[in-house]
Amino acid sequence: MYRSRLWTMRRFAGFGTAEDTNWRFKEIIKSGGDDLSTAFDMPTLPGLDSDDPMSLGEVGRWGVAIDSLADIATLDEFGDGSMLDGVIKGIDENWFQGAIADSASELERTFNSGERVIVRVSGFKEGNDDDDDLDILRISNEDETRQRKRLDAIRHDRNQAAVDAALAKLRTEAADPEINLMPTLIEASQAYATLGEMMGTMADVFGRHTEVPVI
Repeated sequence: MYRSRLWTMRRFAGFGTAEDTNWRFKEIIKSGGDDLSTAFDMPTLPGLDSDDPMSLGEVGRWGVAIDSLADIATLDEFGDGSMLDGVIKGIDENWFQGAIADSASELERTFNSGERVIVRVSGFKEGNDDDDDLDILRISNEDETRQRKRLDAIRHDRNQAAVDAALAKLRTEAADPEINLMPTLIEASQAYATLGEMMGTMADVFGRHTEVPVI
């Protein structure tokens, strides 16, 4: 992929709204970074809108909130990001869940045994009294409210008839395994259908994956 360089390091960045993350991208580049990778928040990853009841308290906290084309357009003002596609077999066999659980268990074991020390967390804590003076980024409920208001505005200003038509087309074509859905998904995005609306439409046809806990 990068034939002209032996190594590339991407800055995995994203928080709050698309405007917040766009600002962060610019700061990274200004500081000398030259590769970016977008981190999405927990509701965006499974295809939930920011105003979905299950998104409450999670919007923009572990990555950037993306609800519609308007958010992507804001990110596209500066560079682009990427994320790896899931491996279907690994998902079906719960390989990823098991690997994450095993890794977390082993990490916790090394902490408890003292083999691994985190400076100023599990050891060398002297001076922690000064932490109150640190400028720490904290994602608040205000950031979540801003994203929800942004989503409300998008729904208010878009052509609802065009959205309904695009989603109806998506539902019909999703039922045909011979049809490539990407053109219709792009069409729905351009009509400002939200991520949650598109995911919900396809879920009506395909159903939703239910992960089986691995112990």
